[in-house]
Amino acid sequence: MHPDSVMETFEGLRLSIEKMKVRVNKETIRTSVSIGVCSLAGDSLEEMIKNADNALYKAKAEGRNRVLVSDSP
Repeated sequence: MHPDSVMETFEGLRLSIEKMKVRVNKETIRTSVSIGVCSLAGDSLEEMIKNADNALYKAKAEGRNRVLVSDSP
């Protein structure tokens, strides 16, 4: 899958979650999601998880509710 397609997919998921409204005890709750994405470019599973996790924490640090790709190849 092309990297742009991956980003479009995760951005679509993020937007869908952002638009959701959940009713709990007469209260409306809205939520958001930050997503870290990494490349499969020859990394071990442990490295891919680490890279995605780093991207996730960077997304949170930059204001949350966003999709970021790992800086690692």
